[in-house]
Amino acid sequence: MLYHKAGQDQKAAEMFNQALAIHEARGAPGALGVATVSNNLGELAFAEKRYTDAETLYKRALQLRRSILGEDHPDVAVVLSNLGATYDKTKRYADAESMFRHALAIDERTLGSKSPVVAQDLETLASFCHDRGRLQESRELLQRAASIRQISPHR
Repeated sequence: MLYHKAGQDQKAAEMFNQALAIHEARGAPGALGVATVSNNLGELAFAEKRYTDAETLYKRALQLRRSILGEDHPDVAVVLSNLGATYDKTKRYADAESMFRHALAIDERTLGSKSPVVAQDLETLASFCHDRGRLQESRELLQRAASIRQISPHR
């Protein structure tokens, strides 16, 4: 993502596609790499507002990560959250909320309820709720996140 952060999206896409080809050529041993690169390409597509492409790439990453890592893995939660953001941008709000809540549940189970990752998930969901006018729920989620951030050494 270094090229993307430097504003060189075309170069980033080229590098990701090269990495994808390498991992795909490895077959099953490269499947987790395919999942990671697919997620990264999804993030690039999302940043470029190519939401249909992002959704396709995230779904591929999700399917592979679930099959390799199992449903309850933080890397699965990352893709669920990314997919939720994509659904939010495409006004598929029920799907977006489902993805955000599923990611939160996985992270709470696997990382613990006081993890900084859980705080981030809560903030994401709070923002989503705020944008839908659910202000009380948003405040409650933000309060939970703030309490985690106060006790967490890693912010």
